[in-house]
Amino acid sequence: MRTALFLFSFLLFLSSCGDKNTDADKNAPPAADTVKQVRKNKDELALLLPKELLGYKPKKAPEGLDMVMKNARFSFSILTYFKDNDSICVELHDYLDGEPAYENYADMWWFSKKQADDATIKAGPLDMGAGIDAWEVDHRDEKRTTVYLGVRDRYYLIFEAYNKPDLRFIESVVKQFDFEPLLHGK
Repeated sequence: MRTALFLFSFLLFLSSCGDKNTDADKNAPPAADTVKQVRKNKDELALLLPKELLGYKPKKAPEGLDMVMKNARFSFSILTYFKDNDSICVELHDYLDGEPAYENYADMWWFSKKQADDATIKAGPLDMGAGIDAWEVDHRDEKRTTVYLGVRDRYYLIFEAYNKPDLRFIESVVKQFDFEPLLHGK
């Protein structure tokens, strides 16, 4: 349900986005180090999701979607892992052709600097190294922890764990993920 609501809000956002390029931008020469990048589809993204995370295993294949809109395209893949009564959900989005939506995440999370620490929520930045922006949220009243990550201003990931008392567990899950293909791949 959370993903459907999330997608609906971004569909509205993306459909209202105009072409931000000016004539000057269109005529500018490409950067010398520019490498042709290709947006990954949902199936290619699914291959980047691990088969197992800290003993948690999926019960079914990843789900995903390739979306084409008037002014943007993006793809995502989601996989939920289970162990006993606990679960971890991982979402991987490619916003190569959907920069306005990615910028919305940047504003909402890692650039917002809106840290919180009260009885119901703890939120703040997480240091993941060069090329990765991260924000962690402990929803204390819901027994849910989440880490939002941006990789190379292109990929957006959401790691979410349920029935875990603090952020240490979800941080350990995130550190198990292989970011190398996202950081250095095309």
